[in-house]
Amino acid sequence: MSVSPSPPVPQVRPKHNRMFDVPEHRLMLVEGSPFHLLVAFAGISKMFRSIAQDIVYRRFHRALAHFLPEISIPIFLKFLDITKSGISSDVPLSILMPDVFRTTSPRHLVIQAPCDKGWEWLLVLFRMGYTDSQVVNDADFIRLQVGKVACTWRVTRPELDDQIFIIEGAQQNILVSLTASHFTSEMNVITSTAIYSLYPALTEARIGLPTFSRIKTTDTEAYSKLQLTLLDNLADFGRPCGASCMGIWRYTRDLAFVGRFHWQLGFDDDNMEDDDYQWRLHRECVNLKCRNAFKVVRGL
Repeated sequence: MSVSPSPPVPQVRPKHNRMFDVPEHRLMLVEGSPFHLLVAFAGISKMFRSIAQDIVYRRFHRALAHFLPEISIPIFLKFLDITKSGISSDVPLSILMPDVFRTTSPRHLVIQAPCDKGWEWLLVLFRMGYTDSQVVNDADFIRLQVGKVACTWRVTRPELDDQIFIIEGAQQNILVSLTASHFTSEMNVITSTAIYSLYPALTEARIGLPTFSRIKTTDTEAYSKLQLTLLDNLADFGRPCGASCMGIWRYTRDLAFVGRFHWQLGFDDDNMEDDDYQWRLHRECVNLKCRNAFKVVRGL
């Protein structure tokens, strides 16, 4: 007598595996994660990387919605790609520090535009409903901006208290104008393809350092609302400075020590690492635990 084979026993996966079959559940697990955990999550597999990229897009979209009509956001992102521009200051911070921006909104949107692209951005913003613009003369930073920034505009519209700033760089690489920011906490930028942080360790520690300038009381108050601490230097850092050292020269070539995460596919590469530009925050380091303390250094 022949015996029929038993039907196969269905393989039941544990709930924690089945849950990842539903995209919404995947997103819920990591939606509010700090950015360094999101990057680590993206390194697990292609599927997890896709989830992380979608979360970055959601955070970026939410931040842009404070300044732009919903219908204009796809056009804005496309123009960001065409002009090889980026967004700095509060908007990338809202992506890197989502817990802070659950209860507060980005104060302003800062467009970092390559040389000769500022006027093009003005025209685009006027078509999106903005009505007024004026040139900003930042007298305190004229020396710092020489060779880095060609012009800065403030763009507004009557019904919004929020403002958009267009910073047109003196060069094509927007990382150059980014180094003219007031603080390291402003040296984060998101482009149509990636998000960059020139001082990722400081941003993660929620510390901001000035760029050859003094910290004003108004600066301290504004950044404390974002749970960021402004320090004059890293004298009390408690450990070696590493790539965050104020006295060392940093270079854009190959983006050494720059935090980077590619969040978008389908756009052209932004070619950030193609130029060789150097910068530093100060003439010397005063952190006694740093090997570069109180000496002029040429590099890491």
